[in-house]
Amino acid sequence: MNLGKRIGIRQAAQDLGVGESNLRNWSHAVSRRGGEAFAPVSQRTDVDAEMRRLREEVRVLKIEREIFKKAAAYFAKENA
Repeated sequence: MNLGKRIGIRQAAQDLGVGESNLRNWSHAVSRRGGEAFAPVSQRTDVDAEMRRLREEVRVLKIEREIFKKAAAYFAKENA
């Protein structure tokens, strides 16, 4: 990543034989996640935790959606 900073992403990508967007994405991944940026999914415990959190959020949102549907139907009947 230091190479990209010294000579620019475009030149570094050409020198390495990779696409400019790929190098930019890799650079962002490393700056966000450090050494875990390219770790296998099996080694990323934060991914598992995030998946559990998101699944729970989806479950709650589905319940809320059903409540809103029932409330809308109730008020629609009341106003009709």
